[in-house]
Amino acid sequence: MKVRDAATMLVLRESPTQVYMVKRHSKSAFLANAWVYPGGALDPSDFDPQLQERVDISGEEASETLKISDPNHALAFFLAAIRETFEEAGLLLATRDGQRVEHLGVEFQEYRSGMQRAEHGLLTLAEAFDLEFPVSKMRYLDHWITPEYAPRRFDTRFFVVEAPKHDAVHDELETVDGVWISPEEALRRGRSGEWFIAPPTESTLEKLLSTSEPRQKREPSSTIAE
Repeated sequence: MKVRDAATMLVLRESPTQVYMVKRHSKSAFLANAWVYPGGALDPSDFDPQLQERVDISGEEASETLKISDPNHALAFFLAAIRETFEEAGLLLATRDGQRVEHLGVEFQEYRSGMQRAEHGLLTLAEAFDLEFPVSKMRYLDHWITPEYAPRRFDTRFFVVEAPKHDAVHDELETVDGVWISPEEALRRGRSGEWFIAPPTESTLEKLLSTSEPRQKREPSSTIAE
């Protein structure tokens, strides 16, 4: 079975620390009804050189961070995380004229809908609003590979980023609910059976709790999910 590359984003807001999580649709082919972070498989559009010119780190830096030899491939993981987070949660990590985009108008939502319908990708959005993507603000947290017995397999990189000021809105397509929640409460709900949380999600929630500062640098690990 082919293992697909994927990326997911832990979007954090602080005082107190909360992470944005979404509940997957009951008819999802993978992790139905699970509470997860926004994310998904890499798309060919994430590899577009014109899109990758709009990031603030080099491909070599991305390669070193993710331990991937191909710079284009490494940058695609960062961009996929940004794209999926915008599509699924309405949260956009972007800058315009050197300033972070904090407020999204209706026109952004129109482009988001087009991306959800696969009519266009992140580059079209970037060109329409003259956006760049500050991937240097994303911290690489973890690396998980779905086990061989799973019906679908993913090689997933987990990133952490500070939330923009605009509101999160789950997509009501792949996800049916969304919530800002403390890592402690999410773990409590998962362990009590109130929520279905997969092992990679539980592990990354624990990592958020293991540092006093969620954005603190720590060495990511590579793990095959049990």
